[in-house]
Amino acid sequence: MPWLAIPFGDGRKKPLSQRFEVSGIPTLIILDWNGTVINANGKNAVATDQQGLNFPWHPLPVTKLTPETASDINDNPAVIWFTDSNDKNAKTTLRPIAEKYFSDCKQQGREAELCFFYCSKEEDAGEDDEEIVTSLRNFAKLPERLPLLSIIDIPGQKVYVSDKTTIDAGVVEEFVRSYEAKTLSGKPLHG
Repeated sequence: MPWLAIPFGDGRKKPLSQRFEVSGIPTLIILDWNGTVINANGKNAVATDQQGLNFPWHPLPVTKLTPETASDINDNPAVIWFTDSNDKNAKTTLRPIAEKYFSDCKQQGREAELCFFYCSKEEDAGEDDEEIVTSLRNFAKLPERLPLLSIIDIPGQKVYVSDKTTIDAGVVEEFVRSYEAKTLSGKPLHG
């Protein structure tokens, strides 16, 4: 590994695990020089950018749902736009909404809880990508229709599905706003 690591059995592990809420190994938390967390999910950031082009791996506002990025869904409610094939439209539409959400959270001094994903049934999508999308849809018992906008909240054990069949920026903004205002009616998540 090209970075510092805590050896197995080292006495520094326990206080660091508590400070950074580490619950499993391996864990890679990326810090700046002041000890501020840049990315608590560094393992996935590095795995999806092995060339280091996005170093120091600040979290992206919007991520494509893949086996490498899906673990974020276990820790945070996730806004997920399932598309039929136009990933670029979903990513382009979600990006300013996610950026505004993160900026507002920072300005209000609160931690951002949502993460934003898009995924599609592309012909060139890898088998693993399709498998994770299918598994997640089955796990959350999501309708088969596309496009589909949802918030899957595994920590809160709820799933929220937009009833809109056409999705645009206004639909996503309203869906996120309603979730934050706790006015969306969700269904219990039974995996």
